[in-house]
Amino acid sequence: MLQAQPSLNDYLNFAYANNPLLKSGRNAVKSAGIDSALVRSQFGPQIGFQGDASYYPTNGKWGYDVALSNKGMLGSVVNFNQAIPFQNQMKPQLNAASLNRQKAVNSLQLTRKEIKRNVTREYLVTYGDQLQYRYNREVLDTLQNESGVLLELTRANVYQQTDYLAFLTNVRKQALLVTQARTQFLNDLSQLRNLCGITDSGMVALPSPKMIPEGSQMTSPAAFLKQYQLDSLRLLNQQEINKQQYQPKLRLHADAGYMSSFEKTPGTNFGGGAGLSLSIPIYDGHQKELQQQKLMLQQEDLDAQQNYFKKQYNQQINELFRQLGQMESQQTEVDKQLKMVNQLIRANRKLVTQGTVSIPQYFMVIQNFIDLKNEQSLIRVKRWLIINEINYWTE
Repeated sequence: MLQAQPSLNDYLNFAYANNPLLKSGRNAVKSAGIDSALVRSQFGPQIGFQGDASYYPTNGKWGYDVALSNKGMLGSVVNFNQAIPFQNQMKPQLNAASLNRQKAVNSLQLTRKEIKRNVTREYLVTYGDQLQYRYNREVLDTLQNESGVLLELTRANVYQQTDYLAFLTNVRKQALLVTQARTQFLNDLSQLRNLCGITDSGMVALPSPKMIPEGSQMTSPAAFLKQYQLDSLRLLNQQEINKQQYQPKLRLHADAGYMSSFEKTPGTNFGGGAGLSLSIPIYDGHQKELQQQKLMLQQEDLDAQQNYFKKQYNQQINELFRQLGQMESQQTEVDKQLKMVNQLIRANRKLVTQGTVSIPQYFMVIQNFIDLKNEQSLIRVKRWLIINEINYWTE
């Protein structure tokens, strides 16, 4: 007995909760958010402690020069160091951290879209298996019910025994198809559960999905294009960071504590000091120009990749909508044929009981119904799979 099972949205929620890639992506967003704080801390005050105790013995024949070593020393100093930025030197670093976070957020969105695409695809394939199993099960039940009627007609010499035995052979073939369809359904259901991190293994009934296109042929793939835009902004910001390397750097430093060689008045060697340090780059062998050339080449590659993606996207989305229209036309035609075959089956069932239609002819009509039902389910699933791809790119 099939029991009710969560819908497609429930399976997606299972996948979102259990997939490690999403957890990794969320951690990447948090990590990128910490980068801004790290940048500010690097330009903030730095305070440290340094202690040193040393002794250099000498006996007049060997040992270090006393003028250099002072025989030894004891020091305990607290150091203070503060960078004084010129012309918003911190801004490019903060921009880099912000861009990294935006890229991590967008990558997380793309990962979520990929999970939704894969889970939905597997759900649709499994639901198609379920349709195949149900249709074949219904046909088998119908044939088994008909076999009793045909047996009575055969005993009454309305039909030949060979026709009835041929009918029973087809019933057995249909039973085999039911078994195969059930096995395929269970296999794909297991794949769906594995994809979502579900450990259940029972036989379930999947609700019919609701699939509609979320976008159109004019919809822009914003999440995919944003990756290129962020990479382009990152390259521009890297140029600013490179320029910052050639600006003057000014730092304020100070220290206070105790430092003594114990040669004279060691009890009074407490003190402190402060100062400024300035560094100005003058020449680096044209490294700045070479770095700029590398960044320009990377931008050219990025532009080429983005243009290629746009062309491929336009071709793909147009093809998907063309296929969608084709599937809808085929579905309409198959639905019409099924109505006709249903009427033909009802008419032939009456004629069979009257003995005016042969069993092989009757089964041929039923086989045509089976084929159309299977075709109907295949077209429905193909249409949903196409919509799933459209939504992946346009949603």
